[in-house]
Amino acid sequence: MDRRTRENPERTFDLVLKVKCHASENEDPEVLWKFPEDFGDQLLAMV
Repeated sequence: MDRRTRENPERTFDLVLKVKCHASENEDPEVLWKFPEDFGDQLLAMV
């Protein structure tokens, strides 16, 4: 198994978010909050 652990990382997380998944598969998930707030929406769409 490959590991990417570092001795002294700059940060632990790039993004933290809370997402609401709807019961219907026809609706997209909704981001309730994210940190940092200015994290790019284009990058967030890939999550």
